[in-house]
Amino acid sequence: LTVWQNAHRYEGRSEPMTWMLSIAHNKAISALRKRRKCLGLPTTPRANSLIVKLSWLRQM
Repeated sequence: LTVWQNAHRYEGRSEPMTWMLSIAHNKAISALRKRRKCLGLPTTPRANSLIVKLSWLRQM
């Protein structure tokens, strides 16, 4: 839905799939940050990196 709503922002400087994956990546990061705030966990850049890596590993 976000891709469709923001299609007018696509500038064509990269492949469409790259653009869509960056949107998905940013949405995932935002969701993780929101979840951590609800749980009272730290939101430092280092913590962000570790949580993203752990989330990715869990999906494998």
